[in-house]
Amino acid sequence: MVDEKMERVEEDISAYFKERLPRMVGRWVAQPSNWPGDDKRQALVHKTQGLFICATTVAGMLADSNFRDPEAQLEGILSSNNIIHLDNVYAQILNRACPISSRTDLLALFRNVLGTLVVARVPINTHTLASLLSPDGVEQRTLAYRIRGTVLAYLQAVLIIPDIETSEVTQDAHPIRFIHTSFVDYLTDKSRCEPRFLLNLNKQHEQLAIGCLRRMRGLKYNMCDLDPSRLNSEVEDLEQRIRDHLSPGLQYACAQISVHLSQTSADSAEVRSLMEEFAEVRLLNWLEVLSLMGMVSQAVGMASQSESWVKQNLYPDPIALVPSSIPASLSHSLNSPHSHLTIPVHLSDNMPGSEGSAVVGKRAKVKHFL
Repeated sequence: MVDEKMERVEEDISAYFKERLPRMVGRWVAQPSNWPGDDKRQALVHKTQGLFICATTVAGMLADSNFRDPEAQLEGILSSNNIIHLDNVYAQILNRACPISSRTDLLALFRNVLGTLVVARVPINTHTLASLLSPDGVEQRTLAYRIRGTVLAYLQAVLIIPDIETSEVTQDAHPIRFIHTSFVDYLTDKSRCEPRFLLNLNKQHEQLAIGCLRRMRGLKYNMCDLDPSRLNSEVEDLEQRIRDHLSPGLQYACAQISVHLSQTSADSAEVRSLMEEFAEVRLLNWLEVLSLMGMVSQAVGMASQSESWVKQNLYPDPIALVPSSIPASLSHSLNSPHSHLTIPVHLSDNMPGSEGSAVVGKRAKVKHFL
């Protein structure tokens, strides 16, 4: 029974190779319609040991447009005395994409790109990825093209990568995706992955938290230029205004910062500094954007999660990100369309800038909260 099942699987893999390989490879290099021929195809099938995931990954390697000699690659696979182990395939893809001789900054970018794609809460496209990774002073579009040309272009065997121009026009309609989750498993398993490619998930969450907090420096009052006298639900073109004024990167940052922050330690001085700045200056603008995105119901929980991080890592008596007045204020707003939400934010005397006062009361108005 096992042999019969293996035979059927190998027949399916052979059919897959026969149909896909000539078409995939032929996009870049002229090849016969039956490439690589029955004998080599069957030998390749045998190498996969009945694992379809190996078959699809190997097909992606052979069809990679950045390495235009599929015949040489095929001979290299077939000349090996070993069966195809998926870990070996992944190691070959990574080392070919980022050789040991690569510059340190390229390896760092390579790891940050893969790490961001792994820990991102929702699939993101190239431009959102660049938005979250770009340091201050680096133009996001330039970084997007660098990521596309030096990292993503060499990982077509393991990633689904939309065209960068299409990605920009349609924003997040065509995100980057992993073809197989086994590649993510490989990148995060120290017993399988080479040390230079191994991802530290806590570190990646930290990098993404920094990226989110940097993007949220662009928050300001009434970002979508709405009429203060109207509810969000009364604004007919609200979705278009959100698209025009809130970039996908900023929307991701506002929606996911608390998740990434919760997975981050306080070892990073940059995280601490950015979080202090956010809590003191941009908290209410963040709540306003969450409202515009239809995330009011999640806002209190997200703020509580962020406050827990502040209390654990910055100040035992932290800024009150979720004062008790918020739920009542939200409830009141539901029944008072034209009222403005007023939230008291209390700073501890342990915080920088409090100048020794026991409690510094700050009040701000957030219009269009609902």
